[in-house]
Amino acid sequence: FMNRRKPELQAIDLATWPGTAWTDLDNEARKLIRQRMHALELFVQGEPVHAIEKATGVNRRQLYRWLERGL
Repeated sequence: FMNRRKPELQAIDLATWPGTAWTDLDNEARKLIRQRMHALELFVQGEPVHAIEKATGVNRRQLYRWLERGL
C-alpha cells in the first residue's frame, strides 16, 4: 500500500520531545495530555489516522498540528 504521510512525520522520535510537568496539572488536564500523547504514540507506531481518531477521540487536524509543532 502507499504511505501518504510526510517523510518528516514518519521519522519522529517522541523521546526527544520535552517532558510534561505532571504535578502542575489537574486531573482533567492530565487526562487530556495522556489522550494526546497516546494519539501521537499511535501515529509514530504507524496506525492509520482514522483508527487513531476512533481510539482516542483526537481529531486528525489536531494530531497533525501537534506533529508539526513538535518538528
